[in-house]
Amino acid sequence: MGKAEKLQDKARQAAEQAKVKASEAGQQISDRSSRQRTEDEQERAEQAMRDAGIDRG
Repeated sequence: MGKAEKLQDKARQAAEQAKVKASEAGQQISDRSSRQRTEDEQERAEQAMRDAGIDRG
Protein backbone atom coordinates (compact mmCIF):
# COMPACT_ATOMS: atom_id res chain seq x y z
CA MET A 1 0.00 0.00 0.00
CA GLY A 2 1.45 3.35 -1.00
CA LYS A 3 1.75 6.42 1.17
CA ALA A 4 -1.22 8.13 -0.54
CA GLU A 5 -3.41 5.05 -0.03
CA LYS A 6 -2.49 4.92 3.66
CA LEU A 7 -3.40 8.58 4.06
CA GLN A 8 -6.70 8.03 2.25
CA ASP A 9 -7.43 5.05 4.48
CA LYS A 10 -6.71 7.09 7.61
CA ALA A 11 -8.87 9.93 6.33
CA ARG A 12 -11.70 7.50 5.60
CA GLN A 13 -11.45 6.02 9.11
CA ALA A 14 -11.40 9.49 10.69
CA ALA A 15 -14.48 10.47 8.68
CA GLU A 16 -16.30 7.32 9.83
CA GLN A 17 -15.42 8.03 13.46
CA ALA A 18 -16.55 11.64 13.14
CA LYS A 19 -19.82 10.47 11.61
CA VAL A 20 -20.43 8.03 14.47
CA LYS A 21 -19.60 10.66 17.10
CA ALA A 22 -21.92 13.18 15.45
CA SER A 23 -24.70 10.61 15.36
CA GLU A 24 -24.18 9.76 19.04
CA ALA A 25 -24.15 13.44 19.98
CA GLY A 26 -27.36 14.00 18.05
CA GLN A 27 -29.00 11.11 19.86
CA GLN A 28 -27.90 12.44 23.25
CA ILE A 29 -29.33 15.86 22.43
CA SER A 30 -32.56 14.24 21.31
CA ASP A 31 -32.77 12.15 24.49
CA ARG A 32 -32.11 15.19 26.67
CA SER A 33 -34.72 17.22 24.81
CA SER A 34 -37.31 14.46 25.11
CA ARG A 35 -36.57 13.98 28.82
CA GLN A 36 -36.83 17.74 29.40
CA ARG A 37 -40.21 17.88 27.62
CA THR A 38 -41.50 15.03 29.79
CA GLU A 39 -40.28 16.74 32.96
CA ASP A 40 -41.84 20.04 31.87
CA GLU A 41 -45.19 18.36 31.16
CA GLN A 42 -45.10 16.59 34.52
CA GLU A 43 -44.30 19.85 36.33
CA ARG A 44 -47.18 21.62 34.56
CA ALA A 45 -49.58 18.82 35.53
CA GLU A 46 -48.41 18.94 39.16
CA GLN A 47 -48.73 22.74 39.22
CA ALA A 48 -52.24 22.51 37.78
CA MET A 49 -53.20 20.02 40.50
CA ARG A 50 -51.71 22.29 43.18
CA ASP A 51 -53.61 25.24 41.70
CA ALA A 52 -56.82 23.17 41.79
CA GLY A 53 -56.16 22.17 45.40
CA ILE A 54 -55.68 18.47 44.65
CA ASP A 55 -53.14 16.71 46.88
CA ARG A 56 -51.28 13.80 45.27
CA GLY A 57 -50.12 12.38 48.61
